[in-house]
Amino acid sequence: MDCCAAGPPAPGTTSSPYPMVPISDVLAIIARHCSPLPPQEVALSHAHGRVLASDVLAPAPVPPFRASMKDGYAVRAQDVERGRTFHIGSRVLAGHESKEGAHAGPHAHTCSKIMTGAALPNEYDCVIMVEVASVSEDGASVTFLVDGAVPGQDVRAIGSDVEQGQLVLTAGTHIGAAEIGLLACVSCNQVKVYGQAKVAIMSTGDELCDITANPCPEGHIRDSNRPMLLALLRDALPCAEVLDLGIAPDRYGELSSMIDEAFSMADVLISSGGVSMGDVDLMKRFLQERCEVHVGRVLMKPGKPLMFATLKDTAGGGGRPKFVFATPGNPVSSLVSCHMFAIPALRMLCGTASGLAAPKRVTVHMRTRVRCDKHRPELHRATAWWNAIENKFEAESTGSQVSSRLLSLRSANVLALVPQQEGWLETGAVLPAYVIGELLEEQPR
Repeated sequence: MDCCAAGPPAPGTTSSPYPMVPISDVLAIIARHCSPLPPQEVALSHAHGRVLASDVLAPAPVPPFRASMKDGYAVRAQDVERGRTFHIGSRVLAGHESKEGAHAGPHAHTCSKIMTGAALPNEYDCVIMVEVASVSEDGASVTFLVDGAVPGQDVRAIGSDVEQGQLVLTAGTHIGAAEIGLLACVSCNQVKVYGQAKVAIMSTGDELCDITANPCPEGHIRDSNRPMLLALLRDALPCAEVLDLGIAPDRYGELSSMIDEAFSMADVLISSGGVSMGDVDLMKRFLQERCEVHVGRVLMKPGKPLMFATLKDTAGGGGRPKFVFATPGNPVSSLVSCHMFAIPALRMLCGTASGLAAPKRVTVHMRTRVRCDKHRPELHRATAWWNAIENKFEAESTGSQVSSRLLSLRSANVLALVPQQEGWLETGAVLPAYVIGELLEEQPR
């Protein structure tokens, strides 16, 4: 049972029908509703950023042949002794077949010159590296400056890296650069991954002016939320396809049509604006009429008016639920809401386990005083760095925390969770913090 069971407000009411839900409860509600999209097979070249939907077993050993680990000479270990001269019977290059029968002929001791990665000829069992070899002037023979050798010396055995049938990656693994390399190494050209979530971004409000409009009409403001959220999601979610829906006007019919269009293409809609208590906050009306609202308000600052809902009619999506994250119109509120809730939901749709999809948390020691709010806990924008001397993260506020002030996010890499209480927290306060950017290795100057 979700925390939000309220229906539409009664006509003329001035208070919200929705309770304020704590952050942890909102994340739990999202986890209950968001499950991975159906798996699909993709080419390895398109698998980066996706999540594996099945285990990967090595179909063949790696390496598939005995390979030289050094540039040197392939020989029989039992033949090697200091000062003994060997006839160089052949040369073996990586990627070329080794030549058989190097021992044939009048020479008592024969070797093959071999390059790193080349297949060891069958009659040899070790490699002597070039650094301890002295080659004759005519290049036909070589003398080794070592007392002896052992079988397997400087040789990668068959399957020494990966054995045939070995489990190399498990379902649920996020595919990064190293995983791409491993999959290629074991000849996986096609990879089974969870479906790619499609998310549409839309701003709302007659007062908004697109960045391309010149000049911006009087009484309008630039739409900063949409380009900001598009950039955030494309950066944070390589597993998702991000769509730009533009700006919806404050006319219910047009807004509804744009949302219907969004859900003909996308699994998730993220909007900004239209969820407060104003006369033309039409996103709230749409959600109340066409969706099941799971969360109507969040017990946090900024971002209280966030709404999370499921579209009721999902016939066009094969029966899978379609989700809406209707974020507040203030830029900071919108961005914080996406970091905290929309991104974790999209990660779950792409196959990330719910426990791993939630925002990462660290503990920070504040270097500045912080004002508390007696009504709600606050996600205070701050810059955090690692204090290597004291082995702890420290952080300082980015300044004024007004929810319309994007400057407060300019250098922020954490959202420090300030408790709901009166007064101030003094310098040195220890707070949990949600990571929203790269943590610094030292205090910024």
